[in-house]
Amino acid sequence: MRRLERCLVVMFAFAVPLVAAAFNPSDVERLESGANDLRNADLSGLNGLRRMDVSRVDFRGADFRNSRLWSVVFDGANFEGANLENGSFHGAHFHHAVLKGAKLKDAVLTIASCSSADFSGADLSGARLGDAIFLYSKLKGAKLAGADCTRANFSFADLSGADLSGALFQEARFDGAKVDIRWQGYLQGQGVRDFDKIQWVQPAPVKPSDLSRPGTGKVDKEPLKPGVPVKK
Repeated sequence: MRRLERCLVVMFAFAVPLVAAAFNPSDVERLESGANDLRNADLSGLNGLRRMDVSRVDFRGADFRNSRLWSVVFDGANFEGANLENGSFHGAHFHHAVLKGAKLKDAVLTIASCSSADFSGADLSGARLGDAIFLYSKLKGAKLAGADCTRANFSFADLSGADLSGALFQEARFDGAKVDIRWQGYLQGQGVRDFDKIQWVQPAPVKPSDLSRPGTGKVDKEPLKPGVPVKK
C-alpha cells in the first residue's frame, strides 16, 4: 500500500514559486488511492505531496505543470508525452522511467535519481539538473539548451543528437557517455570530468535516397568517382 505524507513544504532556493492549484480533484483522489492508469490526468499545480511511491504508474499525457512533488518515487513510471514544465521534482526517483518526448522546460530535478531512464526527444531546456544522476540513461535527441547540469552524472548515458547549447556542465561526469563530436570543444571548455572517456559520436551522413524527402537538410556534395560515366 502506498504511503502518502502531507506536510508543510519549506521554501528553499531551488523551489518554484507557489501558484494557484489547477489540478482536477478527482485525478488527485485516484493518485492517492493507488490507481495505476492516470493517462491525461490533470495534476498541475499540485503541492505538498512528499515521499509518495507511484512506481510503474501510467502518466502518459498527464499535466504536471507547476507541481511540486519532492522525493516522490516514480520508478518505472511512463511519462511519455507528459507536461512537467516548471515543475519541481527535487530528490525524486525516476529509475527506468519513460519520459520520451516529455516537456520538462524549466523543471527542477536537482539531486534526482534518473538512472536508466529514457528522456529521448524530451525538452529539458532551462531545466535545473544539478547533482542529478543520469547513469545509463537515454537522452538521444533531447533538448538541454540552457539547462544547469552542474555536477550531474551522465556516465554511460546516450546523449547522441542532444542539443547542449548554452547548458552548464561544470564538474559534470561523462565517463563512457555518448556525445556528438560537435560538442567536443564546448565540453572541454567547461572542464567536465572524465572528458577523456567520452565516446564521441559522428552524426550519420544523409543518404542519397533521403534527399528527396521533405525537410531534409543540406549536405555536401560528394565528388564523382573516377571511371563513373556521367549521363548527358
